[in-house]
Amino acid sequence: ELYLGGESLAKGYYGQPEQTAERWIEHPQWGRLYRTGDRVRYRWDGELEFLGRFDHQISLRGFRIELGEIEACLLRHPQIQEAVVEVWEERLVAYLVGDTVEGEAMRQWVKQRLPEYMVPRFYEWLPALPITPNGKVDRKALPEPAWEGEVTFVAARNEIEARLVHIWQEILQQPQIGIQDNFFACGGDSILSIQVVARAQREGLRLTPKQLFEHQTIAELAPYVQQQPQVAAEQGLVEGTVPFSPIQQWFWEQAIPNRNHWNQSLLLLWKETAIPDALQAALQAVIEQHDALRLRIVEEESVHQSIEAELPFTWVDLRGQPEEWQQQRIEQIADQAQQQLDLTKGPIQRMIYFQLGDQPDRLLWILHHWMVDAVSWRILLEDFQQAYQQATQQQPIQLPAKTSSWKDWIAQLQQYAQTQQVQKELPYWKQQVESITALPVDHPEGENRQAHLQMKVRTFTKEQTEALLRESTKAYRTQVTDLLLTAWAQTVQKWTASDICHLHLEGHGREEISEQLDLSRTVGWFTSLYPLKLDISEAETMGDAIKGVKEQIRAIPHKGLGYGLLQTWGKESSLTTAPKPEVSFNYLGQVDGTWSGDLLLGMAPEARGEMVDPTSERAHRIDLLGMVVAGRFQLTLQYSEQQYEQQTMDWLIQTYMEQLQQLITHCCS
Repeated sequence: ELYLGGESLAKGYYGQPEQTAERWIEHPQWGRLYRTGDRVRYRWDGELEFLGRFDHQISLRGFRIELGEIEACLLRHPQIQEAVVEVWEERLVAYLVGDTVEGEAMRQWVKQRLPEYMVPRFYEWLPALPITPNGKVDRKALPEPAWEGEVTFVAARNEIEARLVHIWQEILQQPQIGIQDNFFACGGDSILSIQVVARAQREGLRLTPKQLFEHQTIAELAPYVQQQPQVAAEQGLVEGTVPFSPIQQWFWEQAIPNRNHWNQSLLLLWKETAIPDALQAALQAVIEQHDALRLRIVEEESVHQSIEAELPFTWVDLRGQPEEWQQQRIEQIADQAQQQLDLTKGPIQRMIYFQLGDQPDRLLWILHHWMVDAVSWRILLEDFQQAYQQATQQQPIQLPAKTSSWKDWIAQLQQYAQTQQVQKELPYWKQQVESITALPVDHPEGENRQAHLQMKVRTFTKEQTEALLRESTKAYRTQVTDLLLTAWAQTVQKWTASDICHLHLEGHGREEISEQLDLSRTVGWFTSLYPLKLDISEAETMGDAIKGVKEQIRAIPHKGLGYGLLQTWGKESSLTTAPKPEVSFNYLGQVDGTWSGDLLLGMAPEARGEMVDPTSERAHRIDLLGMVVAGRFQLTLQYSEQQYEQQTMDWLIQTYMEQLQQLITHCCS
């Protein structure tokens, strides 16, 4: 049997002293050891070979499962005489002897008694279980399942369902999607919902993110999907002035000495050496397609400028140089380029292609944050790759039809801000900004500028991430954000001894306010930023905390859109002058598909330079950014090294990750 030891060994099973005593031992020579239950042997070359389990405990999709526990549950069914559970192709299969029961009925019966991840997907009825000469069940002799009657998968029944299934499979990166599968239980989130809507539009299917939130399975959603022309939108170049949006107004009010230097950027790996003319043609097409890329600031208004004669594109040939020198040169040029944007005179974007020779080339794309957000990047990269491929094949560049313009969105938003619906939100928002208290600070006199920014990053395993995205949300019908914020509320409770925490939430901001608007493929800075007070004072258990936070999040009116409208166009002084939360939280969801594609291999390892002016005052003491990268949940905590000691932030992020894992374990058990 394999035992594990060493400095990284866990102390035991959390809250389970009996199981800890069973699995952890004290060895006179090697100290504290963990008994894994794995049967192994040494091969001739010194490698360990895994032979099986001693106790039929298996690991499936990140969960430790005792097959005997499932078997014991099945044997409690009045029509079952014998039961054995095995794993075939990452799926639980129950072999049963007794009076046959229909598969779906069996699954529902088990589901009432065991967590979702322990419910077998297939039920095989046998006249008798195979037995060894010793009288034990011969598990090796169990027949392969017929793979019929799978209870969790229902195939599409018509054309619309089939097209939606295909779209979900691509966006969620899941090889098999059934019409009864829940979008959010399959790893979906609010940003991915916008991608689903955009992809559906391209295929002639009309739906909205709101409909997807209300009808979370394809079977429920399909009847609401319409096959009709999309919302009419201006297809030519949009002209004229546009007032600042709420998030742009927020930016304008921040203490930023150099507003021209506040960017977002990507440095990407390019699969093959590009064709310069095709790159420029693609960039030109994208600028013509997305009017927000032509915005400039004139007298505190955004103005659409004509397309510049000279494209902001540079080709840099670094072939024949050592890799280390190439890396240094890329980072040097990138840092210089980050400082070369101008919101008034232009350019407000830069694209640089680095030709390297023996390794994949690099593509650096810098955009001022003024006209781009996380959703916009997905649209821009998709259109840029499509335009480039058309240009290389000497085809006319033809991108998908434009959706509603940024100018039309702001006009509709101003009208919506004056409605009774928004005005009625005021008491709620006043309550959210009441009694905001300051966070503990190691050095209150310390500065909080961008130059002092430090980051802590922690990452889950793929198994932990799978449990977070697809299993843990089922217990209380939550979304991932509910669990992430519950973990933060519990972390703040340990840090400050307070049951209440305040934070700024960031949302994608593309909320449905008019049937005449379609923003699924519109580029711009739509982000909504709004305060939220989380109170877990009445939570006696983990379940209470999760349900309480979930209810508080669901109570946010229109996903926070009204707060910025009341501040910007409602001129509500009580919100403008109220103290602001010192923590911001932003969950970007699964970003794996954003940075790759037909032409892109993913993010490059080199630094992209300083994206924000180092002298800028940071808006929050602590910024939390969550995302799923390469199938692994990643949390980044940003803070000022002038205000916090490193060990304080190490404790804070580690405590948060532990709280989150405990919530996941609770939900899955």
